[in-house]
Amino acid sequence: MTARNVFGAEIDCSVWKRRFYRTLGWLFRTYVACLGVVSLYSLLWLFEIAGLLDDEQLAAIWLAIVAMGVVFLALLIPVYYTSGGRRP
Repeated sequence: MTARNVFGAEIDCSVWKRRFYRTLGWLFRTYVACLGVVSLYSLLWLFEIAGLLDDEQLAAIWLAIVAMGVVFLALLIPVYYTSGGRRP
């Protein structure tokens, strides 16, 4: 089945369907990741307000979170380049 885009060119609907589902999947993954980050920050904030963590423990936790993020990004760069980067 084909359709016409806004420029009048014919396009295959399966391409648009695949692109739509792939985009929807990435949006869902981003949403779940954001929920996880916000939940972690809220939990740490509650522990701080409740007095369960002192300043040194809280600082160590924040530094560990930052370190994990840096390691993740450092490992992500070679994976991105070996995968071929963006593909049309």
